[in-house]
Amino acid sequence: MDKCLTGKEERRLRTALSGLRVGRSEPAPRGADFLKYTLAHKGHRASRYTLPKSWQPMVRQLDAAMTKYWAPD
Repeated sequence: MDKCLTGKEERRLRTALSGLRVGRSEPAPRGADFLKYTLAHKGHRASRYTLPKSWQPMVRQLDAAMTKYWAPD
């Protein structure tokens, strides 16, 4: 079954996108236990290992949507 964001969820994502600054990628840290965030928007793409402040609202909104709409295969 396909699932769609509600109008409110879509507006929140658009608001988060409006404040997004992709910036530059950062080098991978030493070690093997870390999270890598990669965002692409309006032709810009960057990977970060620390979550930039401007990325936080977008990541929170995407995480909430994935939690709500995730279904096992």
